[in-house]
Amino acid sequence: MKLFDLIFPSDFLAFFRLFASLVVARDTWQLVRGNDSIHVAQRIGGASVWRELRRLKEKFGDSILEQAIIAADNNDWKGFTNAMGGIFIPKKKQSIRLYYEMNINIETGECAQIYYDGDVIFQVKGLLCAGKKVITRLNNWRLEQASN
Repeated sequence: MKLFDLIFPSDFLAFFRLFASLVVARDTWQLVRGNDSIHVAQRIGGASVWRELRRLKEKFGDSILEQAIIAADNNDWKGFTNAMGGIFIPKKKQSIRLYYEMNINIETGECAQIYYDGDVIFQVKGLLCAGKKVITRLNNWRLEQASN
């Protein structure tokens, strides 16, 4: 069977076989890696940075951060990707990354820990661009029992 026949099948049965094999491959991937491992923007980590950029309303002059903010506000994924460094740059070398801080209980001063293994919980606080922290999440929300 030629590659052209796989891409452009001449009969419906060949198309159905190709589709079925792709479904089996996807299901196998999900079985091995889990349902949450296939995401559209996972390769460049863009979705979370994109959301944090949309929170920013201040101006940063003529910088990479400002270019990314303008691209995110205009729903320009190509411009956003270029501001991040392009599609072929490794994630560790991207120009804009998420900034994390330890989740600290304000009342007790204790670090929040994961219930099962006791690891410290880090939460997103903003963005890190060219070694500068830009805080986007100013409020610390907590759950409380509703009063009657």
